[in-house]
Amino acid sequence: METGDYLITKHSNLLYTHIAFHVCCHKQERNESPIFLPRRFVQGISNVIGTCCQYGVSLLTIPIPFLSEVSMQVDNEIVIKQAILVLELIKSILRKLFSDV
Repeated sequence: METGDYLITKHSNLLYTHIAFHVCCHKQERNESPIFLPRRFVQGISNVIGTCCQYGVSLLTIPIPFLSEVSMQVDNEIVIKQAILVLELIKSILRKLFSDV
């Protein structure tokens, strides 16, 4: 699998979770800065949201801030900046998807 590819798994044993989307992002494609999302990963997230719209998924939980490793050494400011970046990304994806409606 390449960065941005995703797969869907179906679950019957998880409370309130019926399907899960797994988006691939290789560590070597991440920048030294933790506040960075590779372009292909962003496209993968866009494709997941598009698939949700296409198939009527009414609730999507997104793990913000998309950090690959969270440790005690990660500064709260970095986590907040990454979360803001992810929320702005999702906002722009939704605007793009619904601009034709």
